[in-house]
This record gives sequence, structure tokens and C-alpha cells, in this order.
Amino acid sequence: MAKRIRIQPTSKKLAPYRGSSADGRHGSRVINGKDFLPNEDGRSRWARLARSTMHAMVAHCGVCISATQRMICRRIGALEAELIFQEDRIAALRRKGKEPPTSALATYSSFAAQQRRLMLDIGLEKAGDANPSHDEPSDLASYINSRANGHARNGARAKQ
Repeated sequence: MAKRIRIQPTSKKLAPYRGSSADGRHGSRVINGKDFLPNEDGRSRWARLARSTMHAMVAHCGVCISATQRMICRRIGALEAELIFQEDRIAALRRKGKEPPTSALATYSSFAAQQRRLMLDIGLEKAGDANPSHDEPSDLASYINSRANGHARNGARAKQ
């Protein structure tokens, strides 16, 4: 026969929580935007660069932004701040007439590529691809010509 283990109740009772999960009590100060970093006060140059980039990316995404997009914007901001510091280190070495180490250039390249991928994830178009939809005309003259030929926006025949 198995021996039963008896757990003694604690003398400290917790008050029941009567709020809702939407009141922010269970959320993180970093996630809800009150703090930028959990262990920093946010006044460092790196934190200011990261935060301003994050806010610019959030503004680019528009008013209705998902939590996932906000996290991606945060990562883009952190990468941008780090890339700026990497650029400063490389420039300082060049100013002294020295060659930057290959590892620094590889790190810079890796950060830049990751930042680009994250930007594509939140909806930034590729450079030079201002008109990603090939069905839409690129200028007013081609639009007028397409309408004159009887083609609608998606390539179907326009209703007369």
C-alpha cells in the first residue's frame, strides 16, 4: 500500500483577483509598451535608437497592428540600433587606416539580412518594387490605355 503524503496548508491566503485579463495586470511592462527594456531605464543611446526605429516601423504598419507585427517592429528596432553601432565601429577603424575584421563584417551582413527579412514580413516592399501587382498600370497613361482597350483593373473585360 502506497504511503500518502499530506501537504500542510499555508497560513498566507491570497486575495481573490477580481479584475479582467485586459486590465494589464497580468501583462508585461515591456509587452504593453510601458518599458522598452526590462533591465534598463531606456535612456541609453542604443535604447533610444531602437525605440525610435520601432515607433517608425509601427507607424508604417498603420493604426491596426497585431501583437506579432509589434514584436517584429521591436526586433527591427533592435537590429537597427546594433547595425548603427556596427557601422560606427567600422567607420572608426577605417578612419584610423585599419581594416575591419572579417567577423565584424560578417556580423553586420547577417544583421542587415535578418532586418531585411523582418521588414518584408511586416509588409515593406522590396527596393525598386514600387508596383508589386503586375495587373495594375504603372502610370496614368497606361491606365487610360487599358481602360480604352476595355480591360478592367484585374485584366477582365470591363462592363460597357
